[in-house]
Amino acid sequence: MQQSLAGLWQVSPLTDLSIPQDDITFPAPLSQVLPDELSEEAIRQQEWHLMHDIEVDESMLAFPAVDMILGGIDYHAEVRLNGVALFDCDGTQNVYKKDIRPFMQMGRNRFEILFLEEEEDLLLEEDRPELCALTDQEYKKSDDRMGVWREPYLQFIRNVRLDR
Repeated sequence: MQQSLAGLWQVSPLTDLSIPQDDITFPAPLSQVLPDELSEEAIRQQEWHLMHDIEVDESMLAFPAVDMILGGIDYHAEVRLNGVALFDCDGTQNVYKKDIRPFMQMGRNRFEILFLEEEEDLLLEEDRPELCALTDQEYKKSDDRMGVWREPYLQFIRNVRLDR
């Protein structure tokens, strides 16, 4: 069973609070609902808070695993559920997947995506460890504009999952 998270997400600025809040559905660039005078570069210079609420019932909580699938985020973002950080989108993957069942609760659950300025890495370029890719797919940027370029959704898993 799948449940789309593509409904209305509230978009709020975290840097320039004079920018009005609005609602957006994904996939889309943030610029779709922001004032026309904001250039794509100005949008990238801001930090943004996106939030979306869903109602969780007993039937959803009965599943042993629930994956959140989020893709098409090309800028640094932190993803949260009910205030708990789930994962960071760091531009290394086309799709991010996380079992969020332990963080779900009965009733209203709030998903948040925070587009934040990436913190300076303390490692020098030559000190970075070589990373082992977890997938064959090479990361490919979705769009130059800031946004979410794939419909986010929940995947409810009935039985034991065997990951390779």
